[in-house]
Amino acid sequence: MRRVGMIGCGVMGSAITRTLQDEGFVYDIDPERARALADGTRFQVAETLETVVKKCDLLILAVKPQTLSSIFPTLVQAGSKDKRWISIAAGVSTSTLAENLGTTEVVRYMPNIAARYKQSVTAVAAHPEAGRELLEEAKTIALGFGRVHVLDERLFDGFTAISGSAVAFIIKFLDSLAQGGADEGLAYPLGLTIAAQTAESAVTLIEESGLQPRDLINRVSSAGGTTVEGIKALNDGNLQATVMDAVRKTAQRSRELEEAALNHTERK
Repeated sequence: MRRVGMIGCGVMGSAITRTLQDEGFVYDIDPERARALADGTRFQVAETLETVVKKCDLLILAVKPQTLSSIFPTLVQAGSKDKRWISIAAGVSTSTLAENLGTTEVVRYMPNIAARYKQSVTAVAAHPEAGRELLEEAKTIALGFGRVHVLDERLFDGFTAISGSAVAFIIKFLDSLAQGGADEGLAYPLGLTIAAQTAESAVTLIEESGLQPRDLINRVSSAGGTTVEGIKALNDGNLQATVMDAVRKTAQRSRELEEAALNHTERK
């Protein structure tokens, strides 16, 4: 039976662990956090980093990118080269992971915070020399906490901008709608609920109609009607240009963080 090891029991590590049906071990620098996660699952607490590596077949790295360089030597000493690895460390490439772990059996995840509700949209990329079995294994695990897109790793920065970070962008837009509703007399909590439900309606239209966004907007917009006025205000405020700029700047920042993570690892 496969044994899974979770290294790092923060928000994302905990969310993923709770979707797993495997037996295994969890490890965190904070033992109390590891014990809290293990409670109610099939996982045991590993007292040391070496233990979780030695006792498990598949290891998930759910630690901050800046932490990785300090634990790589311990992972190698514990036998990392004979294990399979999945990393959710932002900005740390599969090539960097492979070089420091001593194996190309490495997959990288880019999930979003909704993993805790099994609604993440997760990008998955495998090292070019990783086995097909590991990629399939990683996809199956990721499907347990949401939807999965297998991407070329070079697209991860763009994915971060329209998924991982864009969760906050979309929440900001919904908040703005609710604030607008409050100006029109709707209580903010009710307005936020209505805006969120309407966003679900819009997503359904995109997924089920087969129509392009422009066509859907035209179907909602009647000549001289309310929607036309609202769309005009959004256009006057350069909504599309602003959102595209947010994506560009987010992706650029992601590239900068990846370069910083690489330089930090190399210095170690």
